[in-house]
Amino acid sequence: MKNPENHRVTNQPLFVDGPITKSQLGQFMHDGVPDAKTGATAVFQGWVRADEINGKTVAAINFTAYPEMGEQQLARIKQELAKRYAVSKMLVVHSLGRVRVGDCCFFVQVSAPRRRAAFDACRLLVDRVKAELAIWGEELLEDGSVHWKINTAV
Repeated sequence: MKNPENHRVTNQPLFVDGPITKSQLGQFMHDGVPDAKTGATAVFQGWVRADEINGKTVAAINFTAYPEMGEQQLARIKQELAKRYAVSKMLVVHSLGRVRVGDCCFFVQVSAPRRRAAFDACRLLVDRVKAELAIWGEELLEDGSVHWKINTAV
């Protein structure tokens, strides 16, 4: 189903400093229903995990990015998805700087008239942001060593 002419691709800033707070998550979710024609909102929240790398545990991730390039890449992806799916609103927020294990670092929300469009567009938006945006994560391990994060499709 193609996107209606009145779709909204938000211009919310892509990046926030530090973790995405519970207050911010609540505000994003509240703002996710743009009008009376929205019937579904799909949300993805990414959290920093205590992964083990070569027997060492991740304590935090230090995220860096090329913000101008990331904003341009995200705008292109949103426009492509808006042409493919009937969505009324898309929002992506990613952390910059240090984010500890247990904190939120990535938020995606897609609203649409129907749930299938919301689910499908949200999943594809998450996958494309992880694969295409100029964002890097340096995993900070508990012993003080570091490891560059490699995004996977899983």
